[in-house]
Amino acid sequence: MDSCNVISTLSSSDWISIIDLVLTGILGVWIAIIINRNLTTNRAIKDYYIHELTEIRSLYSTFFNKVYTNNCKTSEIPKWFKVMSRRIACIEGNIREKYNINEKIEIKRLHVYLQFFLTGLPEFDNQFKEDSFELTEKSKSKFIDYYGQLTNALHELVVEVNSSS
Repeated sequence: MDSCNVISTLSSSDWISIIDLVLTGILGVWIAIIINRNLTTNRAIKDYYIHELTEIRSLYSTFFNKVYTNNCKTSEIPKWFKVMSRRIACIEGNIREKYNINEKIEIKRLHVYLQFFLTGLPEFDNQFKEDSFELTEKSKSKFIDYYGQLTNALHELVVEVNSSS
């Protein structure tokens, strides 16, 4: 039987079934491409935010180590906090705008607490013109607590961003 005879013997229900199969296939491919593109875009945006939060955590780790080991000039501390304040406000604002993030996680608030704590210490004022900033043992203990809270909040925010839709 040649192909012309097969085509001419198809009933209208056969044609409807063939067209249905073709359209379903085209629709399936189209949906897969669109969904994959959206998932890829959303994953890329989440990865960007997670990378930024990880970078902030890394910068804080370096800062913490410098201050804790007395390798930081007192005059550099306010400048560092100013730059970080802007960076944190920007990234946290964008994340809150894009995702429904737990309001209890506030990186900026913890950052400001740490800033006020360090710059409000008597040793900060007394050593402002010195080459290095040295914390008392009591101040070091409190500094560790603030740093721990901030690090924990950064981890929580990464988890929130990663699990948000």
